[in-house]
Amino acid sequence: MKITIIIGSNQNANISTSYKISEMVQETLMSLGNEVEIVELSKCKIDMCKGCCSCFKTGKCIMNDDINMLREKLIATEHIIVVSPVYAHNVTGLLKNFIDRTSNWLHILGLLGKTSSTIVVASSNGNIYVADYLKKTLEFYGTVYIGNLNITVDAPKMFDDKEMLKLIMDRYTQKIVNFDRTKISLECVERQSGIFASFKKVYTTSEMVKTFEEEMWASDKALKKNSFIEAYHIRRSDYLEKNEK
Repeated sequence: MKITIIIGSNQNANISTSYKISEMVQETLMSLGNEVEIVELSKCKIDMCKGCCSCFKTGKCIMNDDINMLREKLIATEHIIVVSPVYAHNVTGLLKNFIDRTSNWLHILGLLGKTSSTIVVASSNGNIYVADYLKKTLEFYGTVYIGNLNITVDAPKMFDDKEMLKLIMDRYTQKIVNFDRTKISLECVERQSGIFASFKKVYTTSEMVKTFEEEMWASDKALKKNSFIEAYHIRRSDYLEKNEK
């Protein structure tokens, strides 16, 4: 399985707990036969979103920077792990800007057919707020969300307890590897099913001038299906067929 880890930490890799945890997860997943790449947003050139809404209308951003490379990288992967430290009970500005710059995916389920999970690192608290926000965002992207790994570095000192850290990391990575992607239950994708039905109604009954989003819902073979689960399997099947060639 091809896996991409997106790290939203502002810190350099040599002092970032988020990076160290990501490396440990990468090593474990690679030992299980997966191809795993780490991408640090701090090393990418991603200009601030201008809020012009061009991406919603045309499907393209007016700026030409590393966001295009990152979009292609995530489209070419099968499982996405988003990693963020907690900043004032929220994600980092780097990660929020990345989400803003890919926000037209939220209206077309741009990462449909993929699975996702998160890693949230905090000093002591705030994990639950960040994990919930990232879960919701990834579900709006169209991914099937598998779970979150919470790490606290001060209270309690999870990073110093190597035995406990290995135990929870093994559980996390096993969940990613062993998740049955061929059998998705309605309960597992309750939010995505609601999103799919709502957007389908909005974008296929509008009498307004056609936008990129409306064209996607009218022409994409996955989005033309009657349910999120059907759409997920179509898009996943296309991904697997393309990557087997």
